[in-house]
Amino acid sequence: MFLTVTDIAPSVEMRARVTGLGPGSAVRLYGGVPGGPTCSTVLANVCLDMNTPRLLAAGTADAFGRATLVVTLPSTVTIGEDFVFQAVNRTAPNVWAPSNPIHRVAAMVGPAAPPGGNVLVIMLDDVGVDSISAYGPEGGGHTPRIDALADGGVRFDNAWAMPICAPTRAAMVTGRYPRRTGYGSNVIPPDGLNELHTDQITIGEIAHITPWFEYETALIGKWHLSTESSPSGLLGPKYQGFDVFYGTSGNIDRKFWIGPNPPLDAGYYHWQRIANSMRLTEETTYATTKSTDDALAVIGGMSEPWVTVVSYNASHSPWQPPPPALHTRGPLDVTSPVPELHRAMTEAMDTEIGRLLDNLPAGQLDRTTVILFGDNGTKQEAILPPYNPNRGKREVYDGGVRVPFVVSGPSVSQPGSASASLVSVTDIFATVAAITGAPTADLRSPLDAQAPLEIDGISLLPVLANPTTPVHDVLYTERFAPGGDAPTVYDRRAVRDDRYKLVYDAIDDREQFFEYVPGAIDEGPDLIACGMMTPVHQAAKAILRARMDAMVLGMPMDTSPYVDDLDNWQLGEQLYDESCPVPAAPDSGTTGDTAIP
Repeated sequence: MFLTVTDIAPSVEMRARVTGLGPGSAVRLYGGVPGGPTCSTVLANVCLDMNTPRLLAAGTADAFGRATLVVTLPSTVTIGEDFVFQAVNRTAPNVWAPSNPIHRVAAMVGPAAPPGGNVLVIMLDDVGVDSISAYGPEGGGHTPRIDALADGGVRFDNAWAMPICAPTRAAMVTGRYPRRTGYGSNVIPPDGLNELHTDQITIGEIAHITPWFEYETALIGKWHLSTESSPSGLLGPKYQGFDVFYGTSGNIDRKFWIGPNPPLDAGYYHWQRIANSMRLTEETTYATTKSTDDALAVIGGMSEPWVTVVSYNASHSPWQPPPPALHTRGPLDVTSPVPELHRAMTEAMDTEIGRLLDNLPAGQLDRTTVILFGDNGTKQEAILPPYNPNRGKREVYDGGVRVPFVVSGPSVSQPGSASASLVSVTDIFATVAAITGAPTADLRSPLDAQAPLEIDGISLLPVLANPTTPVHDVLYTERFAPGGDAPTVYDRRAVRDDRYKLVYDAIDDREQFFEYVPGAIDEGPDLIACGMMTPVHQAAKAILRARMDAMVLGMPMDTSPYVDDLDNWQLGEQLYDESCPVPAAPDSGTTGDTAIP
């Protein structure tokens, strides 16, 4: 439960917005000057950090778990005096749950412009760096509009996601690694009950607690963090702070079809669209085009500032040729090679991204920070040489987790720059918070209202100002199943610094170790399997292993999990890529040390 208030003065009417409630639940808003902690006798089991807390307003949550309370600050509060607000709601008989406390100085403060204006987050599905031409021609991608976005912004060359869809999406919207939220794998529809728990704080919610303005929020496209069977069902994005949602609960194939008798032709030309979480429609407009149409329609009706996530289904399977007008790959049909179809779908999405950016309301692009990234690497069957098909999506190798990541907008000081800084999808949460001015220090742990919320992401605003600014000293990624804190049957992790990378399989208790070579397209050979470890490597591995173990130990799950069956989680594969360099032929003049077969 989260509370938003604005800077106010005594006797001035204001609104307090409470989100994350149960639909129809009662909520009360209390206020007082700092002190105590003083426990109110009228609130069993709740201790508010204020002297003589007074009831300011009461209300009832709507169907989306939101309540707006109109409040007048007591005239007895002195101008300039700190005042604490906290909302509580009854979760069970005689049990009240408190919100985050909000401190506001009682003074008439006019709203200032938010630091970065609007935020547009664009997510690509199953598109690694091998498919984006801004990252080099080796993979055969043709993405001129994404390239142009990089030319006007910052391209991050060492950005990591999680190995598969849902864990990345959970990490992006919460700014937290999957180990904390319990969302370590994909939930399989239609029977999967688990979802990203509504007690987790998302970028949709922090946009509503900024002291500058109340941002409008929207999510367009693929959600993939709840199913029709989970508690939030089709309302998942609404419960997570997004005011508007048009899109899909997951992929657009027969497995994700909601209802009986899924059509044989389910895909990009025949799919189900959730219309603002209220009803399902069957669509025949190409899905990538429809998502752009929805984004333009929604943004066109929003007041500034806004935060909008456009999460394209492309270029996830099913592999289908896009409309010819959207790509330059030549005549294609469903029998065309998968890499060709994947790149045509990616180029079609690139074309639609260009249409989205070109048709934002007049002047808004200049006031918008655009964050574009991939949710994981390219799927194995779509990977072309010289990239290694054994290191694609699903795996914690670079081909599965190193993703395109581009940011443009008013905070970029050196357009067209490339940054080697280590960045993570978790950083999107912290960056949106910094842009909107959301007070993340006020956020509380879902299981302990007295403990601060642990956020793994770091704001990218400093590196947008100077691309050489370091962000993380190490990057971390993981995939485990089942989700929650149950014993895992699949648990793979990876951590890297500027030079080395460690992969660890916690089920097999097996390590792989890599050294990044300048100019190489991935992490190179497994030095352990290839017998190439030196004492320097052994020492570096020990340091990374200690860091990984400390991170895992320091990330206990802090959510209330739903009980779910192991059969409803997508389990991982047990793939180890042990490609070793091919020894150079005698007198060839090369050593072969960095060759990746």
